[in-house]
Amino acid sequence: MSCVNYWAKNGYTLRYSGGMAPDCYLLFLKGEGVFTSVSSLPAVQPKLRALYECLPIGFLIEKAGGMASNGHMPLLEMPITGFVHKCDIIIGSSEEVTRCNRYLGS
Repeated sequence: MSCVNYWAKNGYTLRYSGGMAPDCYLLFLKGEGVFTSVSSLPAVQPKLRALYECLPIGFLIEKAGGMASNGHMPLLEMPITGFVHKCDIIIGSSEEVTRCNRYLGS
């Protein structure tokens, strides 16, 4: 929560549409920012599917010069355990992903 507090105190616009695609679209338009969907195990499980949601957009973000992480490691280096493997995601500009990882203790 302290990462969100940092963004709020420093005048960042916090937006949540309920969909990963529209929020990530804005990352490409603005050329900066971050999208996160981080769980809090065991109470909250990851909800985004790695193969169909996280990895494709993470690949595009990295090709555009940003970073993609699952909070512990680079997203594209994460081992996949099956078709329905779900994971956390932090993607966006390198600076913001690094900051978010730092707040998560990665």
